[in-house]
Amino acid sequence: LPIVNPDPRDENEWTNVALTSNPQLQSARDALRSAESSLRARLSGHLPTVSFRAGYNESFSGGLSFYGNRTSGNTYSLSASMPIFQGGVVHSRFTEQRHRVQESKERLRERELTTARDTRNFFRAVMTDVARVEARVKAIKSRESALEAVRTGYEVGTRNIVELLQAQQNLFSSQYDYADSRYNYVLDLLRLKQTTGVLSEDDILEISSYTDTSNPVRKLTTLSGR
Repeated sequence: LPIVNPDPRDENEWTNVALTSNPQLQSARDALRSAESSLRARLSGHLPTVSFRAGYNESFSGGLSFYGNRTSGNTYSLSASMPIFQGGVVHSRFTEQRHRVQESKERLRERELTTARDTRNFFRAVMTDVARVEARVKAIKSRESALEAVRTGYEVGTRNIVELLQAQQNLFSSQYDYADSRYNYVLDLLRLKQTTGVLSEDDILEISSYTDTSNPVRKLTTLSGR
């Protein structure tokens, strides 16, 4: 299992991708667009309706007389109606929908802040995990050397069994800490990619390849490695 820093090694790039691709953010944006569309529909029912009519009339009076009278004229009418006789229902629904739009905007903004914060935190956690794994590798080597020295001393009689057992326990403790730090690295890396919105099935398959030394993981830490 290669323990390497995220690629790119820039938390701002990961954050920018998260603000674009995070599934929860996309859902919040869809909810806002839906609320705004409903508000426009409510607004159309809140505004007055105006209608205009134009007509032309022509008539002839006088029977069969050659000297009858012919009259003609144009007629125009303009009318407007306001939805004021519905007990305030239209206005109430419009106001309610406007509040929903505002709530959707606030939820989106909150989600953006949360996503940016979580992305930065997970990015830094992965960086810390890498440093911690490297430190624990050194600790294992140091305690292996210490155990070997104690074992040699025990064989020649300069060290006792308690010291030997303590040296073995120290090595086991370092090995456990190393395995734990590797686990945290993988977990934080998956959380980073999930928050960023780039976690894919390929990433999960690569995780499973950790147990196969002939198929090492190479691209899990990258933004584009999907």
